[in-house]
Amino acid sequence: MTDELSDDLIARNEEQLDEHKIEEAVETADEILKLNPDDAIALYIYGRSLYMKEQFEDALSYLSKAAEIDNKQKDIWQVIGYCLIAMGRYDEAIEPLEYVVSVDPENVEASYALGITYLIIGDKRYDEMITKAFKLSKERAARLADQVYTKYISKSKEVDAHTKSVIERILSRIKMPNQI
Repeated sequence: MTDELSDDLIARNEEQLDEHKIEEAVETADEILKLNPDDAIALYIYGRSLYMKEQFEDALSYLSKAAEIDNKQKDIWQVIGYCLIAMGRYDEAIEPLEYVVSVDPENVEASYALGITYLIIGDKRYDEMITKAFKLSKERAARLADQVYTKYISKSKEVDAHTKSVIERILSRIKMPNQI
């Protein structure tokens, strides 16, 4: 997918997502998908837009199709991991996030998401991954930490109270200088 119209639509979709114009982004992504129905990038853009609209099951379906076409594209796997976390399917989120971190070890967001997912499932590697994310970028990791906890974990029935309290302690440490 390299024609000028598709490139313009992709740029418009990115801008709409950045501006939190999610409905418009989904419409633009739909236009992209109609032009390129079997293209991994088009499927990814549509799936990512649906993820942003919190239509996680549908997003996962399109992202999975994109991964079947291009199984090396880390961005696809990252959003698949996020969808699985949002749906409370933590065990399933590990593999795609581990893949992203293996091919992009500097990816703050994937490192943090993997660390929190490890924590939720009781894997002791959580501390290493969360610490790594904060060393890479404390500001980005802190922003993600707050978003993930507020939107998904605090409301999740699958996450036990002890794990939630550990995450809350991590969030409170973020606010103290030189703590992570």
